[in-house]
Amino acid sequence: MYFIVFSLLVVLAVYRFRLTGRSSVIYTYIYIYIYICIYIKIKLEGGVLTTDLYTKPSNLNLYLHYDSYHSNCTKKGIVFSQALRVKMICSDPEKTQQHFGELRSNFQDRGYPSSIVDPACERVQNLSREDLLAGKGRRTRKPVRAPLVVTRNPRLPNLRSIINKYFHILQLSPNLMNVLSSPPQVIYRQPRNLQSHLVRAKLVENVKNVHKGCYKTHFKNCVTCNVLQETDRVYSNATGETFTIFSTITCMSVGVVYLINCKDCGKQYVGETGGELRVRHRGHRQEIRKGNTPLGQHFQICKNFDLIGLQSLVNASKQKREAIELRWIYRLGSLSPVGINVKDVRTVS
Repeated sequence: MYFIVFSLLVVLAVYRFRLTGRSSVIYTYIYIYIYICIYIKIKLEGGVLTTDLYTKPSNLNLYLHYDSYHSNCTKKGIVFSQALRVKMICSDPEKTQQHFGELRSNFQDRGYPSSIVDPACERVQNLSREDLLAGKGRRTRKPVRAPLVVTRNPRLPNLRSIINKYFHILQLSPNLMNVLSSPPQVIYRQPRNLQSHLVRAKLVENVKNVHKGCYKTHFKNCVTCNVLQETDRVYSNATGETFTIFSTITCMSVGVVYLINCKDCGKQYVGETGGELRVRHRGHRQEIRKGNTPLGQHFQICKNFDLIGLQSLVNASKQKREAIELRWIYRLGSLSPVGINVKDVRTVS
């Protein structure tokens, strides 16, 4: 944008200098071309500034091929957007018609039928260039509709027409009428292609070299490592089930769902923390000294326990950590009176 403004200022400054009489030669005709990065050709001729579409000589016009797996809406949108681009850039109607003809030829070379290209060009031709350049102003926000996400497949029927045809049946239910006040919006998800099968967007570490489970750091004077149990499995004393730990957890891990196992009576407690595990363990030790929580009251009677990290949730929100915590409470059966937890597992989703 800065380059465009600078180029226009230079042209207008030169034009004004030549017409103010500061030079012995008075120019009545100035013919200047400026090629800029957004492919607009600006022409200053006889005091009138006109614009035209500039195309690089090396441009191959490789638009999306019509035989592509994309939906027809996408293909129609590409044709319409390219025709709209010509209409907005070209100020000369004759040049606009010339570019429309080139656009039709280029899309036909890419397999597009005339039934898609011609209606898009005619639709753009009926639009006013002044209104397009003025913009639409501030758009009113449309009401939010419930999304219906479907994987794109060319064999799918027209889901929008089916929903609109039978939506009145859903409106017969008062409950559904409150949930779906308008037909849901159909959103197509891109299916997996060859690239998604072969290429990963995320680098995955070598699984063979990554040790899953709970481990000690063996730092000197670390009180958490003294009670931390090194294991890759956790046993439920209430249900007798065994679960595998798929995360790598130490005393310095951040965002952890953990288990406190009482060695004296076998009761268990599941908790979560967004900070380091050793900091949370320090807080539990204060609770035991004060006896102001169910956990602290229990271990004022029972003295021996060990600590196990269950799952690492580094970037998870507190709401998600609490949901995972409740799931582990349900799996291990650590709810009071069998366990030490007092949370209601009926809120687990």
